[in-house]
Amino acid sequence: REYAKNKLENIDGLNIIHTNSKLAGCTFAMSVDGVHATDVSLMLDTFGVAVRAGHHCVQPFHRKLNLDATFRATGYIYNDEEDFDILSNAIEESIKLLT
Repeated sequence: REYAKNKLENIDGLNIIHTNSKLAGCTFAMSVDGVHATDVSLMLDTFGVAVRAGHHCVQPFHRKLNLDATFRATGYIYNDEEDFDILSNAIEESIKLLT
């Protein structure tokens, strides 16, 4: 989780919604300034990266943060640092293309 968090926190224009490691596990809900989460999700798909976009059953939380939606990525025991390198590189490229 810490490796992924450090990679994602250094991406310009990317907002990580929740970074408390004790509560969040290895799930990262994110947004990109000025870009809808669905657009980011579709762009990431072109890089072979699968994420979910939407409200994730917490629409009141999104409203409180003034977000239309977020996209989220989750790591598990079968993911390694290379997977998070691929994710972070794909997010960086997507931000360049979408902004």
